[in-house]
Amino acid sequence: MMGSGKGRSRRSRSDKARGTQAPVLQGSLDWQKWSDFVNSSGLKNVSLYKYYIGKESEQCSDAEHEEMLSELITDAVTVGAVQLPSPYVPEDFVFKLEGKGSMGFRQARIMLRSQPKLILAGNGLQYYYVKRCRTLLHSNTNFVLGRIINGIDALATAAKATP
Repeated sequence: MMGSGKGRSRRSRSDKARGTQAPVLQGSLDWQKWSDFVNSSGLKNVSLYKYYIGKESEQCSDAEHEEMLSELITDAVTVGAVQLPSPYVPEDFVFKLEGKGSMGFRQARIMLRSQPKLILAGNGLQYYYVKRCRTLLHSNTNFVLGRIINGIDALATAAKATP
């Protein structure tokens, strides 16, 4: 049975030493690397929420939803499926579940931990898509990771422009 903390324990085993690399200007997603990680770990049919939180999304608090997003992006970076813009690491970002947006769905806002007042319009994702991530390989998981990267890129650009 998958339980809370599995992402962290698997991350520590699959973390690879990285050499000096050129700065990354914009975030990117390599879905094949994510797919390889999920398949080689035997997680193909595992629910995103069961893996990260230990229960299904309908039973989660806002804090648990936010934690799941943090764990997801951290795993994706650790296994090399996501590159964040330099010099950022996953821990530089936090997620905050907010009220309903213009489409009537709750929003998961992406924020820069060091600049929590830096709020960008449209910088987040409709939580509808997150809750519909049936498994770690579901197409919505790909979409969600892409939206997170877009939000992080926007924050990184805005942070550079902010004195």
